[in-house]
Amino acid sequence: MPKELQNWLAVASSLLGAALLVAIFWNTSYGLGLVFSLLHADWAIPYWMGLVHPWPAIIVSIVCGGIGLYNLYWCADYVQEISCWLVGFWKRLSLGFKALIWILSAILAGFAITKIGMKWVIITASVCLIVVILQHTWPEKKDSASKTYPQWLLRMRYAALLFFPIDPYFGASLGIAFAKSLELKKLPAFLVLLAGNSIKMVLIAFGWNFIEASTRSWPIASYALLIITVAVASMIIFRLIRK
Repeated sequence: MPKELQNWLAVASSLLGAALLVAIFWNTSYGLGLVFSLLHADWAIPYWMGLVHPWPAIIVSIVCGGIGLYNLYWCADYVQEISCWLVGFWKRLSLGFKALIWILSAILAGFAITKIGMKWVIITASVCLIVVILQHTWPEKKDSASKTYPQWLLRMRYAALLFFPIDPYFGASLGIAFAKSLELKKLPAFLVLLAGNSIKMVLIAFGWNFIEASTRSWPIASYALLIITVAVASMIIFRLIRK
C-alpha cells in the first residue's frame, strides 16, 4: 500500500470511527448522520432535516462537505497510485468480505430511508436514473472543440469554480480537474469550491423544506413531472460546465 494512502486511510478511519463512537455512546441517529455526511454531505441533508432544524443541518453538511472536498483535492494528486491499489485490493477480497460490505451498506441505506422517507428515495433514484440514461443517449459532437471547456468558463477562472458543485455526481471532482487544467493555485481554488459547495448546502436545505411542504398533496403525475423537469435541467447544467 502506498504510504500516502496509508496516511489518508488513517485520517479517514479516525473520522469515521469518531462518528461511530458518537452513534454508540451518545446518539445513534446523530452518529450515523455524521457517517452519511462524511460519505456524501449533500445527500445526507434530507436525513438531517428529519432530526434537526435547517441551520444545524447546513453547518454539519458544510463542515463534512469541506472535509470531503479536501480529501478529493488530496486524492487528485495521487489518483493513479490510489486507483491501482484499490482495484487490486477489491479483487483480492474474498466473496464473504464483499458480501459483508454490501450488507452493511444496505443496512446503512435502509436506516437512512426510514429518516428520509421512501417517497423521496424513489424520486431521487428516478432522477439519477434518468440523468444516466440521458447522458448516454443525448448526442454529443465528436470534434476536438467538444473536448475543451467553454471559453466563457475559461475566462472566469476562479469564479467558475462556484458553478461546479451544482453537479450532484462529480461536481467537486470536476472543479478540481478544472483548477488543475488551468494550473490555478490550490488554496484559493479550494476556498472558492468550498464557497460554492456551501451555497449548494443552503439551497438544498431550504429547498428541501419548501418542496416537502409544497408537494404533500400532489398527485402521482405531478411527481413524475417534477422528476423529469429536475433531470432535464440537471443535464442542461452539466453540459454547460462539463468537458
